[in-house]
Amino acid sequence: LVKSKQKSYTMHTQITMSFPFLVGTDLNKKMSQSLDNYSSITDTPNNILEKLWVYLTKSCGSTS
Repeated sequence: LVKSKQKSYTMHTQITMSFPFLVGTDLNKKMSQSLDNYSSITDTPNNILEKLWVYLTKSCGSTS
């Protein structure tokens, strides 16, 4: 529907992509900066590794 409207107004068609919500590092809610359960590309390498480690230990059911 949108593509046909864009063509009728001689606009270039656009492609959109949608993805399901990513599960956050808490393995419970959607990934969100406001919930502080995310990993950012601007995080330091050590911070990313720490978050990844916590995520992996939670997902494997480890309690230590």
